Amino acid sequence: MDSSNSFSSCMWRGCGVFLLLGMIGAVLLLAEWQAQAAERDARAPMAVVMGEDMSICRLSANGQFLFIGSPSGVQFYDLIQKQRVNLSLGSILSGPGGSFWLPDNRYFVFHTWREEYDDQRRIRIPTDGYVIDLALGMITDTLTLPAAEQEAILRLARAQSAAVSRNSNHNFSPDGQYAYWDFFSQSATIHYRTGASNDSQAVLNKVSGAIEACVPGWRTDSTGYYFIDYGGLFPSPMVIRLLLTHPPFPLWLWIWRAIGITLSIAIVGAAWFLRPP
Repeated sequence: MDSSNSFSSCMWRGCGVFLLLGMIGAVLLLAEWQAQAAERDARAPMAVVMGEDMSICRLSANGQFLFIGSPSGVQFYDLIQKQRVNLSLGSILSGPGGSFWLPDNRYFVFHTWREEYDDQRRIRIPTDGYVIDLALGMITDTLTLPAAEQEAILRLARAQSAAVSRNSNHNFSPDGQYAYWDFFSQSATIHYRTGASNDSQAVLNKVSGAIEACVPGWRTDSTGYYFIDYGGLFPSPMVIRLLLTHPPFPLWLWIWRAIGITLSIAIVGAAWFLRPP
């Protein structure tokens, strides 16, 4: 009888140890999960939270608006007002052709074009199009403009189209000091332009996980680069983040880890005082 009771007592103690270890592991895992999320928010704070997947984004020249493409369509987002731009775009942005930012918060969309070659590079030259003025909330068909205004807009659009097709330096910050690099869309890195992206001394900030760069994506003051976050530790295909050039110290990373360790010690202490005689 004593032997049976002893075996039963050992078995219960063993179960208690496993339960205790499981509780501590769960607390530490949850704390580390929150810590990693807090670090990501510090290194790359969320700039846009949408309710759907996104596949493309482009930042306006003055850094106020984002053009966002998703499986369900396209839209514009005002980063200063932190809200979507309420414009009825209809089929303007869904036809063939191309689109790109013009100066002064204007977006140009064209459906008809001719092709030219420059340095063995094919360039689409728009022959008409729509000008979407985000500041005024207006959409203008170039065909409705007087001939002089129409030609001026098309001349600007053609120059911009050629510039966009030639620009291979969109990764460099406006002040020329930094460079953005995404490694096969698996990490986002900002480093000094004079150093290599894999040089730990040159890297200023880095986050890992499935990402897609906004092109263009640099803020005008070179303080960060926008990218679509398809998910770090927390899957979040509806978030656009700003990878900061000089991120703050991730204080909450260590606070969450301290909380996890403190709770684990408290659980061990409680289990010790509540142990059966």
